[in-house]
Amino acid sequence: MSQAPESLRAVERGLAVLSALADPADPLSVSQVAAKVGFSRAAVRRVLLTLCELGYATESRPGRYAPRANVLRLGWRTLALRPLAELARPVLEELCERTGHIAVLSRRLGVEIIVEAAMVPRDRNVFHVSAGDRLPRMTSDAGRLLYSSEDMSDPVVESLLHGGDAAVARFDAAVALARRQGYCLVDQEMEPGLVSLGVPIRGREGSTPAALSLYAYAGAMSATELLDHLPVLMDGSARLESDLLRGAAAFA
Repeated sequence: MSQAPESLRAVERGLAVLSALADPADPLSVSQVAAKVGFSRAAVRRVLLTLCELGYATESRPGRYAPRANVLRLGWRTLALRPLAELARPVLEELCERTGHIAVLSRRLGVEIIVEAAMVPRDRNVFHVSAGDRLPRMTSDAGRLLYSSEDMSDPVVESLLHGGDAAVARFDAAVALARRQGYCLVDQEMEPGLVSLGVPIRGREGSTPAALSLYAYAGAMSATELLDHLPVLMDGSARLESDLLRGAAAFA
């Protein structure tokens, strides 16, 4: 046992008992837990009663204790707090390898559209994109997708979109189209020579916390040809949605 202050020793005992319960397939008695962790039966009993009160353990049958499903919250909390870029890295790598194009994960940060992570093929250096880059709100596929869950008539949203009434109207129409289609295809509007295809990453209650995109050089591939990669892009989005929703469920 460590020489830590009593409050820390209590945490140490609690974690040790919880770990002991997590190992076996069958519920354990106080004596069995005490033998595994090396604490007195009285100390183990106090810890078990506290864990039961907190919802992390249960007396599944008289004198026998087992962990409750709430223990899973601790694991899912770790998943939920992982940076989105870390969760997306294997998806971006696979998209880049399978399509041969730049794979990009974007999200809204306040009013800005920010590149969270990007994967660029080794033989493609026509366009440079990296984490932290800002994307144009009104002409990028990510901007249109990330505003697709917003009420475009909201004055607050309208105030974010500069360029006059005509520009806002065009953006409103592009957002509505992306919402209906479930994807956004942009042909050299964001930058001359760049075509992009994006899909939303859906969160809880219809929110769109992020977008997953492919960027291609228009000289090598037309926008219509890029659209052929929509199935693989949607598959990557579904994988990320699953990770995010599992993490969010930990707080439900």
